[in-house]
Amino acid sequence: MGCRMTNLGRSFAVAFINNVVENSTYQLEIYPTSFARQPLVDVRVRLTDGGWDESVRLASGRSVMVDVPTGVELTGTGMSRKAVLVTTGDDEEVETASRSPSSSSYHCYHQKSK
Repeated sequence: MGCRMTNLGRSFAVAFINNVVENSTYQLEIYPTSFARQPLVDVRVRLTDGGWDESVRLASGRSVMVDVPTGVELTGTGMSRKAVLVTTGDDEEVETASRSPSSSSYHCYHQKSK
């Protein structure tokens, strides 16, 4: 038997790469989607180094967009604590988007290791 991967989990560490297009407006977004057995699940999205924290209540089988401050992007080649943590009490999957008029990137995340 092979390894079966799943992107369902309860704790995710998300990072955004710096969008290098100068003079461009862009949006950083996180899309948690609930697959909980209960009708509603609370989702917390926050920066690891503080300064931003948001909670949303998500219905099972639904997704919601959470706007993320642009200052969380990773820049340069050094170490950074600019990760965004997404936590919940039941199974969900997490996708992100970094969108601008000239480019977009979308990512699906796997559960953060314990």
